[in-house]
Amino acid sequence: MAGQLDLVVAVHCSIHDNLSAIVTAIAPGGFLIYETFGGHGMNWLDLPKASHLKQKLASRFKLLVLQERPVGPTKERAVAVRLLAQKR
Repeated sequence: MAGQLDLVVAVHCSIHDNLSAIVTAIAPGGFLIYETFGGHGMNWLDLPKASHLKQKLASRFKLLVLQERPVGPTKERAVAVRLLAQKR
């Protein structure tokens, strides 16, 4: 579709709050590469919860790589993420 992207790369940032807009911007067959920042200091507060990205993307993307590493207090369920996905 015209105006859509074949690739979105987001590294060392937090995009999970804007995920709907990013998903819309990616063309069918396009890729999303996403890596959050690590869980250093208090930045775990801005990281997604465990399984959040899987739940949001699984219906529209083939998740080729999804690695989640717990960070911060266990009860908060925050994770640092590495993800490679292809839009269906």
